Amino acid sequence: MKTLKYLAAAALTLLAVGCNKEQVAETPDGQMVDVTFTAALPGEMATKALGDGQTAKNLYASVYENDAEKTKLDLDKTAKFADLKTQVTFSLVKGKTYNFVFWAQAEGAPYDVTDLKNIKVKDYTTGANDEKRDAFYATRKELKVNGALTETIKLYRPFAQVNFATADYADAM
Repeated sequence: MKTLKYLAAAALTLLAVGCNKEQVAETPDGQMVDVTFTAALPGEMATKALGDGQTAKNLYASVYENDAEKTKLDLDKTAKFADLKTQVTFSLVKGKTYNFVFWAQAEGAPYDVTDLKNIKVKDYTTGANDEKRDAFYATRKELKVNGALTETIKLYRPFAQVNFATADYADAM
């Protein structure tokens, strides 16, 4: 019985030493690490009759330094939504702090997204209820990169949606 206890103790010691060799050293500051965002569109809309958000298929994401000027980095990403979710991954410097902007819109949307801090309407000729106008956004401010990470970002509508219904539309004309 005593021998069995010694064998068990020896096996546990070997197991602990073996696991210790597999530990990965921490990435030092200044090294590149992957930061992955899962962008999620809202699953439930207030109304299903119009503007249910299902047409927003394209995600645009930009990264900015956390300096006084919020300098844009040349790391822009795009992705396509599937089941109201998509992912983008950035290689960023560990130890630095960043800001992020996420914008989702429908195919053929009338928005200029070359600068996500200053999105502009480039086409005012679409109808008021045109689904191409549907868009969503989110920001992630002052993210200090302490190592590789994955984070979920929920996008929201940047515009209010008001649906009017009337039974006397013909009388109003």
